[in-house]
Amino acid sequence: MTASPIQIRDFQLADAARVNEISVAAFGLLSHRYTDWSAMRDRIATTSRLAAEMPMFVALYNGTVAGSVALTPPGGPRPDFFDADCAVIRMLVVDPAFHGKGIGSALLDHCIETARRQNYGRIHLHTSTAMEVALPLYLRRGFVYLREAPPVMGLDYSLYELRL
Repeated sequence: MTASPIQIRDFQLADAARVNEISVAAFGLLSHRYTDWSAMRDRIATTSRLAAEMPMFVALYNGTVAGSVALTPPGGPRPDFFDADCAVIRMLVVDPAFHGKGIGSALLDHCIETARRQNYGRIHLHTSTAMEVALPLYLRRGFVYLREAPPVMGLDYSLYELRL
């Protein structure tokens, strides 16, 4: 049996620039959908800052950082529209050059497995129907629509929940 080319590990400070670059590239695919792409780009260009407040993981594909995600534990820092007593998946991003290789699935599965091990009970995330790859992935993993979330730079977002 061949080993998977995907490895998930904890974020390291040396990953910061690459994580920020991937975030801009991933959200850049939807740049035409945001009312102020410049402001959105500036906001996500510092995605790695989340690692100072919560666990962050990176996906390596044949040794190259190809994606990342943060997992806020219950009670951890989060926007107000998330419930305080659940875990939150934040900023799951995959380098567009690595799309279709299972990176997003591996990162999502790692977060779900981590939350189960920690007995978190449930996980929230927010996403948009414009995210035509991410939303179906979340639904396949059992996330269900919970409620509307505030729009982000003109793009509608909704909150989804997975009960563990």
